[in-house]
Parts: sequence; C-alpha cells; structure tokens
Amino acid sequence: MKSSNIDKRNDLSALLMQLPEKVGLFVRKDPAAITAWIEWLGSAEAVMKGYDMPECSRLAGLRAIILSAQMAVSVAGKRRQVTERCLASINVAQEVVNAPYEAVNAKVEGVHTLFRQIIIPMRNTGLISLDGVTDMTETINTLLRQLSLNEQLSSSINGAIASIGKADVMRTIAQVLTEEI
Repeated sequence: MKSSNIDKRNDLSALLMQLPEKVGLFVRKDPAAITAWIEWLGSAEAVMKGYDMPECSRLAGLRAIILSAQMAVSVAGKRRQVTERCLASINVAQEVVNAPYEAVNAKVEGVHTLFRQIIIPMRNTGLISLDGVTDMTETINTLLRQLSLNEQLSSSINGAIASIGKADVMRTIAQVLTEEI
C-alpha cells in the first residue's frame, strides 16, 4: 500500500522543526545534548524506515559513528570527541531528512496549488456549495470524478493523482473546500 505523501511531508517537517532545539542543547553545553541527539537520529531513522526510505541507513550510520566514539576506551577527552562527532553529524542528518522532505513537499504543494486554482473560482461563482452536504467523502468523490471527466482538466487531475495518490488528492480537495477564502 502506498503511504500518504501528506503524512510523510508532515512527519519529515516535524523532524526538521526539532533540529534547532537539538542544536540549542549543544550551544548551552547541556549534558543531555548527546543523548538527545542520538535519540533524534533514532526517531528520524524510524520515521524514514516507516516510509521505506533507504536514506534511513545514512542516519543509522551516523548513530554508529557517535556510538563508537562513546565506546572508546579512553575516558579522557571522550565527551569532547563524542560532542564533536554529534555536531559534525547534524548537517548530514539535516540534509538526509530535508532532501526527501523537499521532494514530497513540492509534490503536495503543487497539487494543493492546482486544486486551489480550480476549486476557489468554482466556489466563488457558486458552482460548488457545501450547504446541505451530509457526506463529505461522497461530495469529494463526485467532484473529483467530474473534474477528471473535464477535457481541459483531466490531464492535470490525473497527474495530481499519479503524483501524490488518490487518497491524498481527496484530502487536498477537502482542505481546499473548507479553507477560508
């Protein structure tokens, strides 16, 4: 089953939004910084693995580098060495998570823009009204079917479905339909 591109984008975005906090721990020389960073790498790896993203292996490699420094025999300077490895891994980890985020975000935003360009004028002219709608799913299915049958729109609609999947297209339509104009 294909995973939701919208969920993937949201999960990757949430990971990226945690990075400033993790860097702040290092800036403040917080003793929990190393542990927090290793946990973040593990969380990011799990999220990416959940979406079958092979990039998760790069995060596992970063964790391994840090853990190997933690297990070094020499205690003197160990914390500094581990901290340096953590700090060196931040940009790499950010790039590993950001690259697929940017790719999926571009798809989702492109589809969102497409449906805003189609649906908002239809709402403004009264072609679409949600008054009296009892089954939003059926309303969205009907609208999607009608848009797919339109000679001028069918290729764009089919492209949107191919890009992010029908379920995410339906979520996008629902979001656009309920947005304030």
